[in-house]
Amino acid sequence: MNFKRVNILKVSKETVAQLTPLIATTAVVGMLIQVMSFNGVKGLISMWIVTAPLAIVWILLPFIIPISEGLLTYGGAMVIGIPLIWMLNSNGINPVIVLAGLSLLWPLGDGLPPTALIGRLTVSTVGYKGSYGSFLKECVVPWIAITAVAMILIIFANKFNFLMMVG
Repeated sequence: MNFKRVNILKVSKETVAQLTPLIATTAVVGMLIQVMSFNGVKGLISMWIVTAPLAIVWILLPFIIPISEGLLTYGGAMVIGIPLIWMLNSNGINPVIVLAGLSLLWPLGDGLPPTALIGRLTVSTVGYKGSYGSFLKECVVPWIAITAVAMILIIFANKFNFLMMVG
């Protein structure tokens, strides 16, 4: 066996340099969520979701969920997800299957600017040489396929009850 020495100081510096912008983004988004809670915007969004007609929710969902993730990073699930699941559950729609569909939609927003949290990390890690815009263009077909599957799971959640193990 050949063992190779690892320069721990060099690896640590590279890791910190790569993660600092991501940690700063997460801190800023956390502050934004707190301000939204403080001034009532979060409640306003929640109230709109709970009172919106279901047809409008279905139409807007494939756009709002990824955009909320792009703007609020992981805060999008807290601001939109909780009232959305509550509203769908109160309408008799299986919340577990809906969450499975939403768990496909939210990560799509991790590549959207302005935060592009996972997208930037991915481009950096794989060494993509093109612009970030060209990277997003390469992702369009899988994006559409994932969105279609997610929306089928969300809209027809009660038809997929057989996927849940009932013991």
